[in-house]
Amino acid sequence: MNRSLPAQWDEEAVLARAEHLAEAFCQRWQRPEGGAPALSVADLPAPGLGAQKITPAGRPATVTVPRARRDVARHIREAFAGLSAGSVLTVAQMVAARTSQYGAGEISAGAVAARLRADNVPGIRAVPGSSPLSARKIT
Repeated sequence: MNRSLPAQWDEEAVLARAEHLAEAFCQRWQRPEGGAPALSVADLPAPGLGAQKITPAGRPATVTVPRARRDVARHIREAFAGLSAGSVLTVAQMVAARTSQYGAGEISAGAVAARLRADNVPGIRAVPGSSPLSARKIT
């Protein structure tokens, strides 16, 4: 399948390649009998945020465009926004904070803890030996 790659990768080439791969996959892995009716590429929603098309079942199909990669360190810094230097928050409090990067409870405690342990959040330092893991605003 990779022997016929184009020399130039522009939007048209990428779309043509995607259509070629979709056709090849459909040929290789057939739909089970009695399944939902097949959709053609023309039946799919148009690209874009919140583009909608009615599915064969009569329900709207929404295409969601992934958000840009969010910044865990920025979330942590924003959780401390408005607090004075020396203030301490637990990981749970940082997770519960609503910031420009994540909604309240949307980020995982593991992501926050990993970033604190990496010690690379400007102005914020993990509190050594704290349980539960906490961080202090330095500046």
